[in-house]
Amino acid sequence: MKLLKNMFGINTSSQDLSLLAFLQSPVATVITDLQGMILNINHSFTKLTGYSELDVKDQKMSLLKSGEHNNAFYKLFLNKLMINSSYEIEIHNRCKSGQILLMSEKIVKANCNKSSYFIITLEDITEQKKISERYQHLAMHDMLTGLPNRTLLKDRFSHALSNAVRSSKKLAILMCDLNEFKQINDTYGHNIGDFALKATAKMLQKNLRISDTISRYGGDEFVVILEQINSVKEVDNVVDTLNTIFPLKIEVRGNNFDISMSVGYSLFPQDGTTFEQLLDLADRKMYIKKDSYYGT
Repeated sequence: MKLLKNMFGINTSSQDLSLLAFLQSPVATVITDLQGMILNINHSFTKLTGYSELDVKDQKMSLLKSGEHNNAFYKLFLNKLMINSSYEIEIHNRCKSGQILLMSEKIVKANCNKSSYFIITLEDITEQKKISERYQHLAMHDMLTGLPNRTLLKDRFSHALSNAVRSSKKLAILMCDLNEFKQINDTYGHNIGDFALKATAKMLQKNLRISDTISRYGGDEFVVILEQINSVKEVDNVVDTLNTIFPLKIEVRGNNFDISMSVGYSLFPQDGTTFEQLLDLADRKMYIKKDSYYGT
């Protein structure tokens, strides 16, 4: 720990206090030279990574490489590190046990006795990141079906529109509405209605392309974005497929249900250029089909 004593004062008592503060800090900390050679670690670093002072002797920070990042990632990271006096990054590190953790690394460049060093603190944010991603997922998806909600649907449309303009392709908006849903809900209760919605969502996912966006727009309405469309015929084929699948036969607690679906669609660019224009036309066409279904 000679380097540490040199860095934190000349007084014996201040040296001892500085050394104690470093070793007993609850934050995992490591000191390296500018080439990444590990010079000092504290107890929290050992607790976090499993590596002892003996393990890191004559080792570089690359000891923690997880294999989750490519060489370009590390090259960019090192370039930014040499330019900035302080830097923060989220990085996957491999512990001595082999476990890979997502860590937040805060790096500060320090000068002492005409030499420069990196002081690096590490924090395990694996669980924190999972929770954050979970909340983000919930904010963008329907809780019942797991499908994208309105917010994510509009974001997906923006990307789809950009792709369509760039590739000179068309895109279609499908408005799909269940016909018997209200009767099922009123007669058998919301639990059966929820089951019907989940069954519908699964059937749509099963029969549409993975590149298509399927969203629960609200109630018993589902909106689909079809990308990379060359002709109206392709959209008609998708609608024909849905008309073949529905009515969807569902059995719950010995009760059999048939759920049919009315579908209307619009096409970019001939039917509109905005989400609102395309959705409004698809919705009006869907209600024409629904009126026809009920014979009105």
